Amino acid sequence: MEEEQEIQPTVPESSNVQQVYVLQSDMDRLTNQRNHASNRISHIIETMEAFQNDVVMIETRRDMLKQAYTAYDAVQNSLEQLMPDEISTRDAVELKYIAGMAAFEKTINNQKKTDVPPISKDAIRLPTIDLPKFSGSSEQWLEWHDKFNSLIHSRAIPGIQKLEYLKVSLRGPALAIIDSLPTTENNYQIAYDLLTRRYNNPKQLIQQHVRELFELKPVETESAANLRVLFDSARKHIRCLQILEQPVQSWDAMLIHMMSNKLDAYTRRQWETAASGVTPPTYEQLESFVLDRCQVIEAISVKRKNPYENTAGPLKRVKNVVVVTVEDATVGIIPHFIGTIIESMIPSKITASVINHQTQLSSPQHQS
Repeated sequence: MEEEQEIQPTVPESSNVQQVYVLQSDMDRLTNQRNHASNRISHIIETMEAFQNDVVMIETRRDMLKQAYTAYDAVQNSLEQLMPDEISTRDAVELKYIAGMAAFEKTINNQKKTDVPPISKDAIRLPTIDLPKFSGSSEQWLEWHDKFNSLIHSRAIPGIQKLEYLKVSLRGPALAIIDSLPTTENNYQIAYDLLTRRYNNPKQLIQQHVRELFELKPVETESAANLRVLFDSARKHIRCLQILEQPVQSWDAMLIHMMSNKLDAYTRRQWETAASGVTPPTYEQLESFVLDRCQVIEAISVKRKNPYENTAGPLKRVKNVVVVTVEDATVGIIPHFIGTIIESMIPSKITASVINHQTQLSSPQHQS
């Protein structure tokens, strides 16, 4: 009895199946991107009324609508290149976008007309306060957190507007934490808490500010600008440590030792002279001393002078001798080869005058 042979299914040699799969995968990906952008356009337009009383937010939402449509247009173009029939889906989105932009512009114009207060002759127009920006650096966290709380978080405005302000003020990794949250009233507190849990780490912040304080770059040579940078940077880190409830007020001895060692040699000697005595100085006194020192340096415009400058007049060259003069008075005659050496040491701005040998020695003072 013959054994039955198992018939294996054959796979076509053509790779058309794989190519169709890849094409379908690309189509699905592009379609999802197109749908996401289209939904984003609809959401921005539908929530416009929530921001109609704030012209800044309306303008921001209008710009977001432009960005959403740009993303939609790019994906739609790719789909139409693969499947020309997809062009039929464009019209509805374009009409919605045009109507939305018209509504935004109308609302902005109306709001600007109604928001303009009467300006008196003595009124002072204050500059617009920009939102602080935060990109995820722990060094920026405290400053950004305080400013955002003061400008936005503590104000009585709808949560949906606060969330828009929050997203506008974030960049990079910080924005990525909350960017996927839909812009709704309830999501603001969720987004705010996510950022707080991620970046409001007192232990880590304290360690970083202390490390930055110790690693401040010393001042090598006397310079008012470098001294100001040094103490401005130290003041920033000390203020952050105070906000983090560290007992900075009792750190005078440590801060004085650390910061005085970062001064240039001359300023350090001046400080040690000013702080001489048995009473320990305070860090505030060191800071005040350095600031006063900066004002002195800037006032007198200290500059290093050439040690050879103004020590002698120009050298007048003759055939075999060089005549040294100070304010047109002859002070000596030296051999030519020595004069050449001295002349090479004199700054280029003092040019030796070549004069006639007979004329130079015609004075009775030089006749022998």
